[in-house]
Amino acid sequence: MEMQRSNLDSEIEFPQDFRCPISRDLMKEPVIISTGVTYERKNIEKWFFTYKKKTCPATMQGIENFGVTPNHTLKRLILVWQNSHSPSSSSSCSPCSSSSSPLPSFKRDEMVSLLKTLGSSPFKEGWMCFFH
Repeated sequence: MEMQRSNLDSEIEFPQDFRCPISRDLMKEPVIISTGVTYERKNIEKWFFTYKKKTCPATMQGIENFGVTPNHTLKRLILVWQNSHSPSSSSSCSPCSSSSSPLPSFKRDEMVSLLKTLGSSPFKEGWMCFFH
């Protein structure tokens, strides 16, 4: 299943806000750090604890609190977006079939509104082109 999802990830152009600012890969476990920027958990933990960096990679702002908070809203948005853009949305290997909680059904306008809310990221340029 991971191989199928990985192939799907490389074939579909995802909104930039769904990509980790460090790796540019689609986030599977997005977390927010104290500066308010969201990263893929494994990437920001590597930045802090393997490379011993004490700054936010996006803002270069100094970090004193290395705790991370799961970004559940972004994770759901990514799953909903993946499901709505997969070749076979009803397939048993769809990203939503492994979710333990039901996902909300979003209309296009609601999705755009939520993405705009998340638009405070310094990496937001380019994602709106997916909705025109």
